[in-house]
Amino acid sequence: MLVDTKPVYVCAACSHRFEAVDQPCQCPNCHTVGKARDFPTEETATIAKQNDQMRLGLLIRMRAGMEARVMLTPGIQAKGPVFVNLCLLSVSMFTDFTEDNDPFGARDFAALTVDGTRIYFKIDLYDEACEYGSSDPANLDRTTRVLTILLPSEY
Repeated sequence: MLVDTKPVYVCAACSHRFEAVDQPCQCPNCHTVGKARDFPTEETATIAKQNDQMRLGLLIRMRAGMEARVMLTPGIQAKGPVFVNLCLLSVSMFTDFTEDNDPFGARDFAALTVDGTRIYFKIDLYDEACEYGSSDPANLDRTTRVLTILLPSEY
């Protein structure tokens, strides 16, 4: 027998969890009104938290059990080791996620300026072998995160 389950959403303002058939635009608890990123699914909220932990892991030890890789494009590498380290530091500390760079609330992409140069970072969620997208992206045992740091011209 197939069970029809509704997705569970999380209010970014009050952390209230609630089921809804369609993407909500208002929290039934605190009545905050917002867009999709203000009411991510529980899975997206988990992925966002894991992505934050992965980026912070560039500065401190990576969370136990989290598989992650960092890819630097040729354009980033060509700017030298000091620039690369500034990029890693900037990406790890980035918190300015907005509707423009993070419309769904997964905190997996942003554009920022490092030492006068515009860069992008993107986190993709692959299976354990990094061959396909993860079948269960919120499950750390089934997901390898790949953080790519690149120049806009390399996108």
